Amino acid sequence: MSLDQDLATAPDVPAVFLEPARRTSELRADILAAATTSGRTDLDPYAYLTQPTVLRRLAADLAAALPTGCDRLITQASAGLPLAAAVSLHTGLPFAALDTDTAHLHGEVHQGESVAVIHPGAPDTPAARTVAADATARGARVSTVLTVLAEDTPGPADPAGPPVQALFDAAPGHGPA
Repeated sequence: MSLDQDLATAPDVPAVFLEPARRTSELRADILAAATTSGRTDLDPYAYLTQPTVLRRLAADLAAALPTGCDRLITQASAGLPLAAAVSLHTGLPFAALDTDTAHLHGEVHQGESVAVIHPGAPDTPAARTVAADATARGARVSTVLTVLAEDTPGPADPAGPPVQALFDAAPGHGPA
């Protein structure tokens, strides 16, 4: 393909010019830089959600990780809205957002749908599990839980729950999860 064709079909410009491992490494570095520049000494796992270039690249990576046959995305309101919207725009899949404090669902989840939970933080946070449980209670099949940052010390996996996949480990010096 020509350069023009590569640029027209790539999810972003770095995907054309960087090797996949380098692109992944730079995305992780950008996420962690955004998450540590807010003047805090600890990691702010939601700060990267304010960076459009990071969201655009994450949307492409999360879209690639979605299982075949996924009908809808679901996330936690309001923490996951920017990320779910970015993935929705990238894939064309609709999304819903659950307010975990009130159990109010913004959007729709239909019985029998295959849904993927999209969450910005660690996979074992109570919010991601609450969203997955709510979608299941509404009759949907939760095919996966996709997160951006993994916990430094992940909790035990739920053997009865859907598979959980984090794109990156939040611990310093670690690469992709």
